Amino acid sequence: MATKRIGSLSCKIITSLTLLVAILGASACASAPEPTPTRPPAPATEDVAPALTQAAALAAQAAAKVTEAAGRSTAEAATRAAQPTATLAPTATPPPTPIPSPTQPPTVSCRVTSDTLNVRGGPGTIYPKQAELRQGDRLTVLERDADGKWLRVRTPDGNEGWVAAELTDLGSAVAGVPLAMTIPPTPRIVARAGMIAFKSTRGGIWIMNADGGNQQPLANQSIYYNALRQGGPEYCARNGLYCVKADWGDGCNNMDIYVEDREYGTGWHKIVSNSKLDWDPRIHPDGWWVVFVTNRNGNDELFLINRQAGEPSWSPDGKRIAFFSNRVTGRRQIWVLDPNAPLKDNVNPRNISNNPYVDYEPVWLK
Repeated sequence: MATKRIGSLSCKIITSLTLLVAILGASACASAPEPTPTRPPAPATEDVAPALTQAAALAAQAAAKVTEAAGRSTAEAATRAAQPTATLAPTATPPPTPIPSPTQPPTVSCRVTSDTLNVRGGPGTIYPKQAELRQGDRLTVLERDADGKWLRVRTPDGNEGWVAAELTDLGSAVAGVPLAMTIPPTPRIVARAGMIAFKSTRGGIWIMNADGGNQQPLANQSIYYNALRQGGPEYCARNGLYCVKADWGDGCNNMDIYVEDREYGTGWHKIVSNSKLDWDPRIHPDGWWVVFVTNRNGNDELFLINRQAGEPSWSPDGKRIAFFSNRVTGRRQIWVLDPNAPLKDNVNPRNISNNPYVDYEPVWLK
């Protein structure tokens, strides 16, 4: 029954639709209006959907690639983090090039070979005496002068000064001593009473203090000769009553010392006589003592007797005697003797020249 109803209903619907179509067709034919432009048909629904789907797929693929790349970067970063980082070895910094320092010359030393040796303020006896050294004292040699005759040294007590190279054992080693860059200025002194003038192989007449200091050439050499002429020179006592001389006497084999007593008019009489030479007598200002030079001991030595002498020169106060002798050094030097003091080697008499030259014929300025 139900099937019959559905079939009848279907037939009715079909019949109705057929009639509707026929009516619409007749109506269209009757009016016949001008055709109007028709709008292009919209794309079918089935065409749009595939296009959207394709775009979405491409976007999905791009997103997938981005995700994949990010994943790979993350994985690689994790892998790198997991692996130990290679530590680069520090680059060795080259050491700075050392600047060469001036080469220090080797230390040179020497010893004093003379009995005494004066330390002076400069390279020469013209400079003042600063100290006195003894034989065997060790010195540190610092510098030398241009001709190597004088050395600037450091003494055992730490002081510095100049000494004569010839009076040390330095010898040929002086060539290895640095040359002094500066030399102290030459001192200048004025001759005055109490100083000693003398001849020297250094040339001409020289002058020095009574202690051997300030040795330098005497510019006005007439001072020396005037001093020699005072008193005859020193051949007569201050009162003029007693005089001395050296004379060959009875022959030419030896020279002896004579004294003249003018007070009593006794004339010349011999006070020193021996087989050796005695010469250069000098009488004390008071007329009682005479000093003279003799070679009776093999050296030029000074002897003293009552009213006696020897190329000596009395000090102005009559307390000391200046003379020359080649004792100890083997060359003539100026010595000073205090006749009232005990005799002691290197003390009384004392070598006040103390240099490598030959000094002789002293005269005490008055």
